Amino acid sequence: MQAMSDNTNPPFFDLVANVRAMRRLKPDPVPIETIWKVLNAGVQAPSGQNTQPWRFVLVS
Repeated sequence: MQAMSDNTNPPFFDLVANVRAMRRLKPDPVPIETIWKVLNAGVQAPSGQNTQPWRFVLVS
């Protein structure tokens, strides 16, 4: 496996590094398609010994 070079900054990491506290949120509901994309991204995260200890509860 090849390590990422220092000059590689995927947009997601730029976003995480630069986002500050949200004081004003839009009142619009998040589309269900977006919620599913976020949940699917979450289950792709590595876990120790592939134990996959996460549990998700969606409340709307």
